[in-house]
Amino acid sequence: MMQIKNTLFKIFTKKYHFKKPRNFFDIEGLDGDIFTPSMAYQKIQNLQPKEEYFKDKDSFLHFTNRLESDNLIDGNEKIALHFLAQKSPHLDMQSFDSLSKHSQINQKMQKILESSIRKLAMIEYITSHSAQG
Repeated sequence: MMQIKNTLFKIFTKKYHFKKPRNFFDIEGLDGDIFTPSMAYQKIQNLQPKEEYFKDKDSFLHFTNRLESDNLIDGNEKIALHFLAQKSPHLDMQSFDSLSKHSQINQKMQKILESSIRKLAMIEYITSHSAQG
C-alpha cells in the first residue's frame, strides 16, 4: 500500500514539460522545398493532345497500346479500353461512361471499365491542361 502511495505521489508531483506547439503555417524551414512531378505525371504531360487519340478507332487503339507500353495502364485496363472502342457508338467519355454502366456487363468487368475510364479522364485532363501552358 505504501508503494502505491509513493508511486501516485511521484505521478502527481512530477512536472510535465510540454514542447511548444509547432506552427504548421510557419514556412521558414522550407527554402529548398520544390515540387517534382512523378514519372507517370511527366509521361502523361508528354502525350499528344486528346484530339489526336479520339480522332478515330485506330488512333485510340494505338493510343491505348502506348499507354500500356508507358506503364500508365495495365493489361486489363487496355482490354477494357479496347472493348469500349469496339462497342461504344462514339469515341468520347460520355459514351464510354454509359456503356460501362450497361446492365448486361458483369460486375467485375464494370469495375475494370470504370477504373479505366477514370484513368483516361485523368489523362485527358492533364494533357488538355499541359497543352495550354
